[in-house]
Amino acid sequence: MEAKHLVCAVEVEDIASVQTFFEAFGGEQRPAPPGSVRLQVGMGLVELTHREHGHPFYPPFSVKLVVGDPEWWRMSLGSKGVEVPDSLSTLSAGQRGFTKATPAGPDVVVAEPLAGVDDASLQPPTGEGPQVLHFQTTWWSKQWQADYAFLTNEGLGFLTSRGRGEPEGSRICFLRAAYGGKAIVEVVDGLFDDYAGPGLHWLISIVVDDAAAFQRRMAEAGQPVTDVRPSPWGVPSFTGKSEHGPLLFVYQEREGGTPGMVGAPAGLSSM
Repeated sequence: MEAKHLVCAVEVEDIASVQTFFEAFGGEQRPAPPGSVRLQVGMGLVELTHREHGHPFYPPFSVKLVVGDPEWWRMSLGSKGVEVPDSLSTLSAGQRGFTKATPAGPDVVVAEPLAGVDDASLQPPTGEGPQVLHFQTTWWSKQWQADYAFLTNEGLGFLTSRGRGEPEGSRICFLRAAYGGKAIVEVVDGLFDDYAGPGLHWLISIVVDDAAAFQRRMAEAGQPVTDVRPSPWGVPSFTGKSEHGPLLFVYQEREGGTPGMVGAPAGLSSM
């Protein structure tokens, strides 16, 4: 069962600068809960709220699922042996829902739609020029198998678009969360990752049809981006990082598409 909206909710120390960064990429502002800013990037949503936290490179984040019936999701998790709250509660924006931490990743917030914010479904961007194909919320997990189980059939029930289950230390999964696979949760095996800073090692990954065009757009807007260079799997890519926002990784889709990103989910053997 897909979420109505998948939101990458990020706590930042300077909302305005991070908002400007994503608007330079092409993000468009959308209605947001009180005290926050939401930007639609492709078919994904970034929600920015303010908190002083002292983690400028990996600001705290959570995965927010806006669903029609959060009680169904709570009961479904509980029926699979996952420890969940005894009942729904009123969340910070006034929505009914619950929060559950993944085993080694971020909090997952499951909330009902907020009137005036989540009423309408997202519409694909219609502007001319380069297009965003997929929006991915990505983290490196020190307990990949546990996080994968929580997000899929043993927990939230997301479908595996594609991924690699072996070998240990090199596992990865792309999980469909909303909009027919356009909004994705990506979990990378961090078993041998040497990151040791505060907070969770994560980023926003965006798959596009023309990486160079997006890089030019951001560079011309004065945003800090790298040159376009080949990704580890040989496609054009670049990264960007504002002072207060999350790391952004942009890469161009493979010629002919990537198995599992469209059509039937491809499962863990498709990498």
